[in-house]
Amino acid sequence: MRKLAMVLALLIALASIGMSLAQGEITVVSQSYDNHFPKDLTFHLQVQGNQDISKITLYYQVGSNTSYSYAYPTFTPGRMVQAEHVMQTSGAKYVTPGSEMKYYYEIEDSGGNKLKTSQYDLTYLDTRFNWQTIQGDQFTVYWYASQQIAQLVFQTSQSTLAKMKTEAGQSLQQPVKVWVYRNKQEMDVALPFQSQTTSQDIITQGQAFPDANEVFILGSDPAVVSTTAHELTHLLTEQLTNNAFSRIPTWLNEGLSMYAEGQLRSANQSALNAAIRNNSLLNLRAMSSLPGKPEQVNLFYGEAHSIVRYLIDTYGSTKMSELLATFKQGTSTNEALMKVYGLNVDQLEANWRAAIGAQPAPSAGAETGASSEAQKVPTIVPFGSRQPQTAPAAQQPQALTNNITFYVVLAASAVVLSLALVVGLAFARRK
Repeated sequence: MRKLAMVLALLIALASIGMSLAQGEITVVSQSYDNHFPKDLTFHLQVQGNQDISKITLYYQVGSNTSYSYAYPTFTPGRMVQAEHVMQTSGAKYVTPGSEMKYYYEIEDSGGNKLKTSQYDLTYLDTRFNWQTIQGDQFTVYWYASQQIAQLVFQTSQSTLAKMKTEAGQSLQQPVKVWVYRNKQEMDVALPFQSQTTSQDIITQGQAFPDANEVFILGSDPAVVSTTAHELTHLLTEQLTNNAFSRIPTWLNEGLSMYAEGQLRSANQSALNAAIRNNSLLNLRAMSSLPGKPEQVNLFYGEAHSIVRYLIDTYGSTKMSELLATFKQGTSTNEALMKVYGLNVDQLEANWRAAIGAQPAPSAGAETGASSEAQKVPTIVPFGSRQPQTAPAAQQPQALTNNITFYVVLAASAVVLSLALVVGLAFARRK
């Protein structure tokens, strides 16, 4: 009898555990998404539980980003719920078409029970076209209109990657997608938002999207070959140098892409030749970013190409590969050049100018128009001020004197008020 009671107690305990597990069970009935290109991705989730579903969180990762973002789908709490989340993919929240995405859900019921789903994958496609592919080694060309243009882009991609590996020590670290669009109107829809005026005035021949490891190419452009080489090399350079601390100088980034094109474009070569003759070359230190003057753009690209060619021809592909690897560590330009070539920026410029038969660079003062006058320095922003204010350095001592005078007067006033208070209290006590 005693053994029977123990068995019954054990069965009751097991049944209780089973009931507890059943009460906390959460099940995903279905999940899906709708691609409303180029507007949004809409995620759908159907969940049921033995207790009310109280919270749903959608975690998602786009492109090569290593971190997850999150959102809260909308739904009405209950034991069977339909949840939905609309992810904007255009405008300020632009997502590059072709991006690979990963996502999963975390679901919680009113009893505190939780479920983390498995990971789901999707590709955010430009759904307007029936895409076909040509597969290469670590790259794929996507096309829908002209197979002949697609083959040309494929061959250019193949030869560019081979050239940059042999001559510049660059190799892809991650697979790349190359999307070929038929015309400007169709490609503009897939690009980040531009104003109507900008879209009408500017023709985008190609664009690289490092976060998605993708390149867009305008197939109808006459310069499709050079554009493919240029943009693909931008993606290649980004993969080899991307880090959280610094960016490589623009002269190196653009110079490598110009080098990949092969022969320097005539407009850039003419601007470079004229600048050598007139001693009007841009200073290398000023080429860490693109020039602000439109008339200097052709010269900038010509110089960038020339400097990169000088480095590769003089020191070889291995050194260039080492330079990019050094930048990957977040090293500054001067430090990277010194570590790999034993030259700082100024020494590199001097050697390059000598190699191309140009005159030495002007002194820093002559180049930048620096003067001996006092420069403006920031001052402390007063409370309530929206904009930081500046004052000439020569006026700072006077400002300091004014501040001291103000505090002396303030202190004296405090003493006078204190004395008046003491006298007042004494007079009141006598009364």
